[in-house]
Amino acid sequence: MELDVVFRNKEQQKLIGTLSYPESTGPCPGIVICHGFTGNRDGHFYPALSQALNAAGFAVLRFDCRHCGRSEGKVHSTYKTMVDDLDAAIAFLEKQERVTQLGVCGHSMGGTSVIMAAAHDFDLKAVVTFAAVAYPGKSVAKKRDEFTKQDDGTYVLEKHGRTFFFDESFFTDGEATKPLEAVARLEAPLLVIHGTDDDRISLDQGKQLFLTAKLPKSIKMIEGANHVFTDHYNPLITSTVRFFKTWMLEKE
Repeated sequence: MELDVVFRNKEQQKLIGTLSYPESTGPCPGIVICHGFTGNRDGHFYPALSQALNAAGFAVLRFDCRHCGRSEGKVHSTYKTMVDDLDAAIAFLEKQERVTQLGVCGHSMGGTSVIMAAAHDFDLKAVVTFAAVAYPGKSVAKKRDEFTKQDDGTYVLEKHGRTFFFDESFFTDGEATKPLEAVARLEAPLLVIHGTDDDRISLDQGKQLFLTAKLPKSIKMIEGANHVFTDHYNPLITSTVRFFKTWMLEKE
């Protein structure tokens, strides 16, 4: 069963999500999927991952962060506000009657955001990152040249056939975000997934997140995979489902 859902972040912006359940009608653990920079809930491997998690017995909420997909918002998320939106998604899924416990996973900027969220939400039972950013300050600094600055001080980026708007806080917040400090505080089991051919966020960043985290932790390096895991969805999905089953279904 798959439903379109609406919930609000702390700024009262409407966030749009897709909530899907396994075929069984009883209680089940839940997973939140967070997309990356300028992404949306239906991009890349997210729908296929949702289906695989449903088949394994999980409820899944994948959602559009502010100013992405169909969600409200005049400017794109910073790292901080993406975590705020993720917190709202976690709270929404947690309130669903059938859901017993929660895990999170996220891609790229969303991967960093799930680490930041899990570092302050110790009720999360498992965390998976896909091509997560270990050094956001360096990442946003590299992106600055891709943006066009307007007279009012906002920035514009044309991507995926649409126009995205940003303000200066996107850059300053990137500098202030410290995922390595957050991952060191993580209490939940962590799986880091990264492609060996990622030319946007280097494999070394994934390795650094893994090395900094406490046990229990795992790393899956997918040979030949790029930043969005083109043609490598199967190993990503298989590893993710197995990890969540180990720490959330078999531990119940």
